[in-house]
Amino acid sequence: MMPAIARARYGVPVLALLCVGLSLLAAVLWYLQLKIDLALLFHSDSDYLPALYRDLVQHNGRLSQWYLTPAPSFLPDWPLFFLAHWLAGDFFHALPLFFVLQGGLLFGLAWWLARAVLDSRAAPLAAAFATVLVFYWAMQTVTPYSYFYLSAFHCGAFLLLLLSLRLQHGQACWLLGVVAALAALSDRLYVLQYALPALATLGLLQWRQGLPWKRQAAAILIGSLIGMQLYKLVAHAHKLPWGLSLAGIDSNLAQLGGMLAQTWQRAPLCLTLLIAYYLAVSLLLPGTLAGRGWRIRQPLAAQLAVFSWLSGAAGVAVVLVSTNDFTVRYFIPAFVLPLLLGPLLLYSCLPQRWQRHLPVLLMALTAGLTLKMLLPQLRDLDQVRQAYYPPQVACMDAMLAQHKLRRGIANYWDAKRYGMLSRTQPVIASYTSQLNGMRWITSEAVFSQSYDFALISHEVDVLDAAALIRLNGVPAARADCGNFEVLAWPDGGLQHGLH
Repeated sequence: MMPAIARARYGVPVLALLCVGLSLLAAVLWYLQLKIDLALLFHSDSDYLPALYRDLVQHNGRLSQWYLTPAPSFLPDWPLFFLAHWLAGDFFHALPLFFVLQGGLLFGLAWWLARAVLDSRAAPLAAAFATVLVFYWAMQTVTPYSYFYLSAFHCGAFLLLLLSLRLQHGQACWLLGVVAALAALSDRLYVLQYALPALATLGLLQWRQGLPWKRQAAAILIGSLIGMQLYKLVAHAHKLPWGLSLAGIDSNLAQLGGMLAQTWQRAPLCLTLLIAYYLAVSLLLPGTLAGRGWRIRQPLAAQLAVFSWLSGAAGVAVVLVSTNDFTVRYFIPAFVLPLLLGPLLLYSCLPQRWQRHLPVLLMALTAGLTLKMLLPQLRDLDQVRQAYYPPQVACMDAMLAQHKLRRGIANYWDAKRYGMLSRTQPVIASYTSQLNGMRWITSEAVFSQSYDFALISHEVDVLDAAALIRLNGVPAARADCGNFEVLAWPDGGLQHGLH
């Protein structure tokens, strides 16, 4: 019989893995039952990597022709999604496999980071608790947690942040520098969310305490600078024109308040826990920095707490003075780190006689959340679907097949979304209201001198049907498909007025 110590050593990680696995199974069933926010999942921005995979792998396209996003999300999103699509075989099933892989990576990195502070029993449970809670609130459509169901929405940058935090406290500074370079190349939000707060943390804690810090700081700084310079080599690299001004603080503060109000409306417990975490860290911050008084005594826990506070503060400070619009997905670290670091800080601050109770509490909470996620999906197994084929897309496909239409135009929000959901896989280029090609998250190969059809949206007033008819003549056929109308000019009859 296995000794009790060995059973405890291996049993706890197995239970943690089981909870994470079952929670991800619940998320997959929830997706296959089409309970997920379909407007968010099947969306022109969300379809970036699915469209890229279809073009490069299935249609032998060229990466050099692509206009990538300002955050191309090379790592880990590209290899994860390409692997998911290759294994799943189709777009619909690749999406849940991707978020399972992303969730598994989140759990693994969280476990590795927690292991630096907690013992072998508490670490996997803290990681499992954070991972399950992320996907639980994602199922409640609480942003930014819901972005963990998607690719290329800055979740990959957060995973690289977790990896960097763990490498920062190891000996392989060269590896930390490599990760920093790749992360800054992949998503420059990494510089704001990790690099700058990490450098500040090293200066405030390790340098003031006379501890080694120069090698880590050099690796982070040099790696991030190299990554930002390498971005210039990306084909058709896009940059958002960021501007800073104190004039917009009032409106930006109101927008930030609206985001928090939305979180409170959907998940009041979530916002309560976040406020409690940042309030506790703020109260402990002066003593932790001074090294005396009421403070976090465990060195690594102290560094992680100070880092999380600085990372969140940096994000808030930048968006308050930004002249650009911002979204809640820019705050993924601020929303997710407290779920992992909260148990770590609690453990480090508890008296030793109470520390053994924390794994029990984490196990109970994680198991309860897992069951709450899974049981409703098991009751609805008869609602599992093997495809998502909206009637408006079926209507479009019937029109395209009847008139042998292959190339078309649409506004940005319809072009990739309906093109990806179509079973005929037409090539649809995105155009503006001035009939200029919109070269944004797409390939140059989709644009042509002539087209066969146009999608005229009933929801977004972009393309003007009257203008197209005036320039190209009366279409050979028209079909109203609910959300949009299809206008057909077979054999490339749509060619005038396009730029």
